[in-house]
Amino acid sequence: MRRVETIASSVTWFVEEWLRRPWGEISEWSDPQLAGWHSKLYSDKNPVFGDYDELRRCTKAGKWQFSVGFADKPLYFSVLDRGDNRYRMTAISETPSPHCLGPNQLQ
Repeated sequence: MRRVETIASSVTWFVEEWLRRPWGEISEWSDPQLAGWHSKLYSDKNPVFGDYDELRRCTKAGKWQFSVGFADKPLYFSVLDRGDNRYRMTAISETPSPHCLGPNQLQ
């Protein structure tokens, strides 16, 4: 069986699915260089938990930055919205992007 899009109906739900699914299932919707991040964050035995902090639109069309506060620090997930509830994880950073300064959509 192969999972097909859509896997989430919003950027926030996409990030949640990305954190909860094994790389073999989520890699199709991820830039390849994120495999290392995924292996640090994903656990099939203990789901990742964090606080949803901010969702901000970026200057590049279709780009969003979603920050999740974990126990030790926030991480910033860059997601490309490809339309029709189709998303791609493009980057993860420990610092926010200066190109994603739109209003917080979670407020």
